Amino acid sequence: MGKRIKWDLDNAVKLLKKGFTCREIAEIMGLTREQVYDAFRNRNLKIVPDRRGFKPSWDMDRAKRLADQGKAIYEIAQIMGLPQDLVRSGFKNRGWKPKVTRSGRHVTWDVEQAKKMRAKGMKWVEIDRDMDLTPGTVRHYFVRQGLHKPRRQPNMQWDIEQARKLREKGLHWKDIGRIVGTDGNNVRRAFVRRGWLDRPKKSVPKRKVPRIKMRVSALRAKLS
Repeated sequence: MGKRIKWDLDNAVKLLKKGFTCREIAEIMGLTREQVYDAFRNRNLKIVPDRRGFKPSWDMDRAKRLADQGKAIYEIAQIMGLPQDLVRSGFKNRGWKPKVTRSGRHVTWDVEQAKKMRAKGMKWVEIDRDMDLTPGTVRHYFVRQGLHKPRRQPNMQWDIEQARKLREKGLHWKDIGRIVGTDGNNVRRAFVRRGWLDRPKKSVPKRKVPRIKMRVSALRAKLS
């Protein structure tokens, strides 16, 4: 026996007998395909396979125009106030492919509002706080979508080219570090990472196995 549902199952069964698919019935009744499919499957009803060419109840032509303008699926769903899965399935059923295929399933906040806030000079932390998001959410999204190019931070506060010239003059690592403003070991490690200096090989001492010499008589005495 199927579980109790709160929507009109009889109407869905009538549509099923007329040849409508689960996806079409879901769009007509304002449900998800999974709700209709599970209800039919639990009642052992023969399900009509999904097909292309069904006219949805929402403005598919407008969605197509937005896609031709360079909008992604998630952006079209936000503009039209529709679920992303509904727009995506409509495009898939007609064999349409949007020009932009950026993934936006994870975006649940207003991107345009964040752009305006950023244009006003607000910090990333302030935008996240005002939009009730986890710190770093807006900035990471902007970087992934190419809306923000982070400034490349140097991985060191000292001049490695100067250190290289000093090393060519024969100075010791400790002296070079004192001149450029860091520890001598940091300079040496930086040279190794860039291939300017061979990494010293650690010599592993051979393990000495102690040899125990015992007389046969002493060994017999211990065993007895």
